Amino acid sequence: MRPVPVCFPFAADIDVGGGHPSAMLLIRHLDPSRFRPIIVLHGPEGPAGAWLAAHGADFEQVRLAGYAGGVRRRPLRDAGYLLRRSASLARLLREARVRIVHANDIWMLGTWTAAAKRAGTKLVWHHRSGARYGAIHRLGFSLADQMIAVSSFAAGRRAGHRKCRIIPNPFEIDGRMDRGPCRDRLLRELRVPANTQIVGFFANLNRPVSRRKRPLVFVETVAALRARMPELPVVGALFGSVNETFEAEVERRAAALGVSDSIFCMGFHDPVEPYLRGCDVVVAPAVDEGFGRVPIEAMLLGTPVVASDHGNHSDLIRHGATGLLATADDPAAFAAAALELLRNPERRNAIVERALVEARCRFSARASGDAVMAVYEELLTPSVD
Repeated sequence: MRPVPVCFPFAADIDVGGGHPSAMLLIRHLDPSRFRPIIVLHGPEGPAGAWLAAHGADFEQVRLAGYAGGVRRRPLRDAGYLLRRSASLARLLREARVRIVHANDIWMLGTWTAAAKRAGTKLVWHHRSGARYGAIHRLGFSLADQMIAVSSFAAGRRAGHRKCRIIPNPFEIDGRMDRGPCRDRLLRELRVPANTQIVGFFANLNRPVSRRKRPLVFVETVAALRARMPELPVVGALFGSVNETFEAEVERRAAALGVSDSIFCMGFHDPVEPYLRGCDVVVAPAVDEGFGRVPIEAMLLGTPVVASDHGNHSDLIRHGATGLLATADDPAAFAAAALELLRNPERRNAIVERALVEARCRFSARASGDAVMAVYEELLTPSVD
C-alpha cells in the first residue's frame, strides 16, 4: 500500500514561531510507510519559508502565491480571494492525491478549507494558540474534520468535543549539552563579567500576539532583581525577532527603570538551544499561552524556569517541583522566584533534575507523532452508520 499524501501548508513571509519546530518535528516522526508529507509554502520569500525549506529539505515542497489574510490578517475581506483560489488549490490536491490537509494555523485553515471541501480531502486544524476564539475560529472549527489542540487550555470549551483531540507539542532536545561552553559563549557575546547572573527571555516579538508575551514585565523583573541582588551583577537577555516598536518600548522602559546597561536585545538565533542552556534562569511571563514551548525547552536543557501562573503554564510546570510559577504581570513575584533559584543551588538542582525527567516522559516526539497518526487513521477509516 502506498503512503497517504498529507499536505502541510505554511505562510512563508512570517517570522519563525514555536509552532514551526513543533510542526517540523511532527512531520519528521510520521511513519514514511504510512504517510507522505508535502510542504506547501505560501507567499513571497520570508523567515518562516527559509527556515522550513532548510529544515525540511528532504520533503516535497511546493511554492504558491498569497494566502488568506496575508500579513495584514484580514480573512473576511479576502473571501473573494479564497473562492477564486479554491479551484486551483483543489486541483493541486487532486493531482497529488492528497487525502489530508493539515493546517497549523487559522490562516492556513482559512486558505485551504474551500479547496479541501471541493477536492473531498479531510481537513485537520492544529490549534496551537490560546483559548480565545473569534468568529473566524468558530467557523474554522465547524468546517474542519478534526481539531488537534496542544493543551486543554488551548481547546477551551471544545475540550471533550468529538472533533477535538488534545495532543501536546513534541520535543526532541539533547539534554546532555554542556552548560560551561554555552554560558561562556553567552558571557562573551554580552561582554559581561564571569560572575554575572543571566536571566533569559525567549519569544517572537514581531507578531500580532506579541503583547501577551509581556517583554516589559521581563524588563521590570530584571530591575527588581538588580535591586534585590546588589552583591552580583544581573542582566536580562531577550532572544527572538523584535520589531522596532517593541525594541523602542523595551529600551524606554529599561531607561526609565535605570537598567539600560542590563537589558540586551539579542535577536533571532537558530539554533537557540545553546543560549537557553547558557542562561542561569529563564523567565516566561507570557499570558494566555496555549502551550508554552520555551519552558519545556529550558526544562529539557537543564535550565530552571519561572513562568506566569496563567494559560497552560500551570499544566506544564509543577510549582516547586519542576519549576516556579509567579503571579502574572507581577514583576516583584517573578523577581522573588528567580532570586530563590539563583541563591539556592541545591533547590535549583533538585528542580532541574525533576523537570528533565518529567519533560522527557510527557513531551516525546514519538508519542506526539503516534497520536497524530492515530487521528489520521480515524479520519481515513470509512464510517459505519
